[in-house]
Amino acid sequence: MARVWNMVVIAGVARDGSFLALALLSGWSKPAATFVEQYLLWTFACCWLLAALYQGAIFARAAEPTEVALAESVA
Repeated sequence: MARVWNMVVIAGVARDGSFLALALLSGWSKPAATFVEQYLLWTFACCWLLAALYQGAIFARAAEPTEVALAESVA
């Protein structure tokens, strides 16, 4: 469960950082600001995807004993 929350926190920081980077770097260099913003948005998206995959794995492991117990009771 910690991996899920770690990815969510990193995603949130990257998302906030993208807004901050664009605001701070726009006056200095528009291409650099856009690059940093896009890099942080990709980091956000990848971390969010990893969090969803980790969560899916947790749900799959939690559902296994129920399925096994149900199959044993039917047999």
